[in-house]
Amino acid sequence: MTVPAAQDFNLATHFDAELLEVSDDPRSAYDYCRQGLQWVQTEMAKSEAERDVQNLVNLMGNIAHQLKILQHLDDALQTIEAAVALVELNHLGPRQWAIQSLRLADVHRYRKEFTESRKLMEKVLQICESAEPAKDYKHFVLQHLGKLYFDQGENELALSFLQQALEIRKTQADASLILSTEMAIAATRARLESKSDRSS
Repeated sequence: MTVPAAQDFNLATHFDAELLEVSDDPRSAYDYCRQGLQWVQTEMAKSEAERDVQNLVNLMGNIAHQLKILQHLDDALQTIEAAVALVELNHLGPRQWAIQSLRLADVHRYRKEFTESRKLMEKVLQICESAEPAKDYKHFVLQHLGKLYFDQGENELALSFLQQALEIRKTQADASLILSTEMAIAATRARLESKSDRSS
């Protein structure tokens, strides 16, 4: 059995009004998760020396991300916790830890476990600011922190984190990431304006 290739599935998503990702093709995304978990199960049955740990962790992180979007939140949590445990067990380094831990924090956000999500995101942010291999991941953490505060109605704080993320993303010139942040900023500003209109 080979690792399922993401390009063989439709994993495209869009954001709803609450800045949550929604799958464009849930059936295809679920097929990716199902086939991926079959490969994970096969790989985990091998001895530690025989496992393809990097591929395991990357695939489990991707599967957890898709399961989260599909609202299979218990399965997403179980999968990403296992991925983080593998990162720590195999000493895969701060960048891989940051990537998978942020995914774990975001699963907690979708589960509305906001305190747990915030604490983990702040921990990931510290790693991104202190460990060179993880520094280029900082804008993702800022973006997710912004969305976390947006979820809780703390719109001014959300806007602050999103603007920091946008500042970094503009230096990287990745149009899709810039657009994602600009959309989140627009949604947050709309909320702030709506709140201002109601109070005046």
